[in-house]
Amino acid sequence: MKEVYGPSRDRLPAEGLQKLRLLLAEQDVHLRTGPAADEQLARLRLEYEPYVNALAEFLLMPLPPWFAAPGVKDNWETTAWDEGGGSHFG
Repeated sequence: MKEVYGPSRDRLPAEGLQKLRLLLAEQDVHLRTGPAADEQLARLRLEYEPYVNALAEFLLMPLPPWFAAPGVKDNWETTAWDEGGGSHFG
C-alpha cells in the first residue's frame, strides 16, 4: 500500500513530538527521550502510518492532526441545542 499511495507528510515532526512530550509530562506521563527513543518511535510509526494514510485517502477521510487548533471543540462538546449555533442539524 505504501508503494501505491507513496509517502505522505510527517504528521508528527520533531517539534510536534517535543510538544507531545511536554503535554504528557504536564499530566505526569513521561516518555523516553533521546535519539534512540526517537528512532524507535519512527520505526514503529513506519509500520502503520502508510496503511493509515492509504486507508484515510481511500475512505476520503483526512487524518486529524495530533493537536487540535486552539478553541476548537470536539464533537462530544457540542449539541444540537448549543446557543452558539453549533447545531449538527443544519
